[in-house]
Formats: sequence, structure tokens, C-alpha cells
Amino acid sequence: MNQVNPISPAETTRNRFDANDADIDAALAYEQIFVPALFAPWPKHVIEAADVRPGHRALDVACGTGVLTRAMAKVTGPAAVPVGLDINPGMLAVAEQLQKDITWGHGDASSLPFEKGSFDRVVCQYGMMFFPDRVQAITEMKR
Repeated sequence: MNQVNPISPAETTRNRFDANDADIDAALAYEQIFVPALFAPWPKHVIEAADVRPGHRALDVACGTGVLTRAMAKVTGPAAVPVGLDINPGMLAVAEQLQKDITWGHGDASSLPFEKGSFDRVVCQYGMMFFPDRVQAITEMKR
């Protein structure tokens, strides 16, 4: 099982996402329990299927605590830091604490806060079922 760096709610509530203690506690539980059990095995498959390569500008929509985003950073390299986007401030607070050299952003999948053509690859490992308007989210990801 992966070891998670301990992060206290007090440390993360001072972050730029303004997450509250409950959001952070839930995100920490997600990172410590669900990521190793359910999500950690899949980033390599998503990266391969999306053909993410060194130098690609990559966006991870609904990144959660960033397990896929962190894996993409190892592939894209320092010249093309991936972006992790999520609507949940607690998830982003924990993601940012786990790896500060990735760009983490708050946003909605149905209205991505990026210009058309900003990314070479856009991925979403585990979030589609939570989007209220899946067609709009896919439309946004394709642009």
C-alpha cells in the first residue's frame, strides 16, 4: 500500500482553494483509502490509452487528489507540467500538498477555464459519472 504524506487540515486550509476542514478530511480519506485500493493501478493504462508523451500539454479533468496527474507529470517531463482540474477544493488542497510542482486548478468540467486548443491531451480517469451534463463536459474536453 502507498504511504501518504501526513497532511493536517490546518496546513491545507491555508491554501489558495479555501477548502474547509470537512472537505480536507474527506479528501485525505479518499487519498489514503480509495486511491491505493481503486485508483492507483489505472493511471498507466489511461496514459497509454491517451498516448500521453514527453512534452505533451496534458489536462486531467476531475483530478481528485491527483493520482493520474502526478503519473502524467512523470511522463510529460518538466517542460510540459500537466494541469489537474477539480471542482472540489478539498481534493485540490490535498493534491497540491502532495505535489506542489504541478498546476492545480479549480473548475467545472462543463465549462473548462482554458482557451480552445490549450492541451495536447485531456483525460478523465474517474469522474464522468459525477458530471451533471456529460455531453457538455465531453464537448469541453474535445475543444
